[in-house]
Amino acid sequence: MTPNISQQLQSMKRCLEETIIPELPKEATFAREQASFMAATLNWLLQTHEHQYRYEVVENVECRALLSRLSDVDEAGSADPELEGMIRGTLLQQGPSASDAAIPLQAVVAQTRHVKQLVSRLFNVLCEKSAAHGDRARRLLGEAAISQGRRERAFFKGTGFTISDEDLGAVLGECASSS
Repeated sequence: MTPNISQQLQSMKRCLEETIIPELPKEATFAREQASFMAATLNWLLQTHEHQYRYEVVENVECRALLSRLSDVDEAGSADPELEGMIRGTLLQQGPSASDAAIPLQAVVAQTRHVKQLVSRLFNVLCEKSAAHGDRARRLLGEAAISQGRRERAFFKGTGFTISDEDLGAVLGECASSS
């Protein structure tokens, strides 16, 4: 199993606190201070990283709403046509839905695990039902596995667990647009 981000951060923090810091010489006060700062930073990351996407969605939705309301205040139009055009263009761009911030990361992960279990069960039922059902189910599962493999290779490429030349953002963007 490839460790998730929380597990990797926790492992780094534990290694730093239990192995590295105790081995630093007592007189290396600056190194001890910096190592403690790194441990505190890892602790902060553990507390906040799973909320980052939701945080950014809420921020985006609120800022877009504010920009829209402020542009409504200027009913006659701005004295700056360039600014007006930039505002109009920005508000026409697709932003995230406010509902994108409603579901916590751990709830999404738990739901995805549950969905994968149902996929597995249904796949087995279809394979037992008939050769035609099994062939179609294998093709669909194979397509999904290829997509998931690309995502995982790009996601974990910086960990040393996988090798990928693909940019995670590009892969996720392709996956989102094909869904």
